Amino acid sequence: MSYISDLIACPDRQEQLNVFFGCDKATMLKTNESSLAQFLMSPINTNNLLKTAVAPGGGKLRTVEAVFTPRIKSDDVSTSINRESCVASTPQGNRSESYTLDPDQGVQIERKIRMADLAAICKENEAYITEMLMMMMDAAIRKMDVQLASQIVLLSGNFGQGETGVDGNDAKIVATLLSNGGLNSDFISEIDFASENAGYCYRPFVFGWGDIYKAYTKLAASCCADNGLNVAALASSVGLQGSFIPNRNVKTSLGSDADFITLDPGAVQLLTYNGFEGYGNSVSDQTFVQTTIVHPQTGLTFDYQAKFDCGYWHFFVSLAFKAVGVPTDLYFSGDIYDGVTGVNKYKIVNPS
Repeated sequence: MSYISDLIACPDRQEQLNVFFGCDKATMLKTNESSLAQFLMSPINTNNLLKTAVAPGGGKLRTVEAVFTPRIKSDDVSTSINRESCVASTPQGNRSESYTLDPDQGVQIERKIRMADLAAICKENEAYITEMLMMMMDAAIRKMDVQLASQIVLLSGNFGQGETGVDGNDAKIVATLLSNGGLNSDFISEIDFASENAGYCYRPFVFGWGDIYKAYTKLAASCCADNGLNVAALASSVGLQGSFIPNRNVKTSLGSDADFITLDPGAVQLLTYNGFEGYGNSVSDQTFVQTTIVHPQTGLTFDYQAKFDCGYWHFFVSLAFKAVGVPTDLYFSGDIYDGVTGVNKYKIVNPS
């Protein structure tokens, strides 16, 4: 039985474990643990305008107020015309929503390496440290995804007016199986119609685990390999089956394998803040580094510190972030989309 020690003596030949056994099972950033973070950062979801307004660079952080005017309800339109009247009675105005984040809330991970040990590691120092930092960022993103699932669930809103089968927790009930145990493919049209009825601007992206994963797999419509998330490929594959993205953290946040959510692309944005970005915040010398580093797979920028002290190098990777959504009062009371946010909850209840 093998065991893991801090350092392994250099053998005649050393290879990474995945060379012998294929897939890099230990370090791969798997889709089902990180797909929310990847989706929020993808071009199909964001144009980065809100992110760059809240954290505009230079280590500055500010609150941004978004001003909007709810659309006029069609019920406010009269079917009769009075050309004799020249006095309007209905006021028109704006509403606003403020967006900010706490620079001390997010994720942080630390590691240390004894300077003398670097000489014994069977890799170049730079390569070993780069690999370690990549693994630290991967772990931070997996933790981010857990928090994002909880935050996004709280951003869920109403379905459109007249939507049927919605329970007391604002979750729409769908069935993925028939009474005889066969697949009920009608759940796809139920999701598509509910999203259209809720005024989604795009076809919905479905995030979940467990039962909904199995249903999409049975339809041979699960378009996401576990070795990475290609959102462009997802978008181009959207057809009658919609777009499903596996995410185990949504299931955990909602409470069961039967629960999942849909997202309208653009309805949720990821705010991030880097305290080590900009003039005066980035420092580098022989014993101390303070700067930012980019995770290549997601494009997320992390704050990074490295400090040499008492024979050890100490490494820190961190990022402040928050998921934010459209205002809950985006529409006037009485509008068919009143309370719609572009995030909706679903629950699978199959016949017994």
